[in-house]
Amino acid sequence: MQRLYGFDNRLPWIIIPATVAGGEQKKTIRLALDTGASNVVIPYEVALNVGCSPSKSHEWVRLTVGGNEELAPKVIVPYFECLGFRLRDFAVACHNLPESSPIDGLLGVTFLRRFEIKINYPHGYLIISDEIKK
Repeated sequence: MQRLYGFDNRLPWIIIPATVAGGEQKKTIRLALDTGASNVVIPYEVALNVGCSPSKSHEWVRLTVGGNEELAPKVIVPYFECLGFRLRDFAVACHNLPESSPIDGLLGVTFLRRFEIKINYPHGYLIISDEIKK
């Protein structure tokens, strides 16, 4: 099955809403589709709200932010939904973007590699197919 997602092609980013949940807590955030980002990146506060503790993480990933390399804790969120697909026990990196940023995080390769995605930038839509890998 294919799904169609429209975006504002006048913006410099493709902004995608995603829902992160755990227990009874649920938070919808705005992620920039970033094929150059290895990981999905969410804010610390969102991880904490869904019951994950970045400060207790035993795994860290390297992120390049503003030309600088930084370490970010990796956590497993119980539930991650994006572009109509739900993933359980999904690994994400935690990092806060500047408060002035119009996005909350990044939709990186750890999510994108599971799907076939076609981007039609001139017309402002993308087509995403069912999962390729599980």
